[in-house]
Amino acid sequence: MSGFGVPECLRWHEGALWFSDLAHGTVHRWDGSGDPETVLKVPGRRTRLAS
Repeated sequence: MSGFGVPECLRWHEGALWFSDLAHGTVHRWDGSGDPETVLKVPGRRTRLAS
């Protein structure tokens, strides 16, 4: 995986790795095959996922 700014808050949920990218204000899901899927873009909101 490449192209992420500051990946953080990794969580394993329902068979996939979920993480936020602080630098781009996005949330991604990766099931271990292929490229991660961008599931959410949060304009102007670049913070960590809730624990």
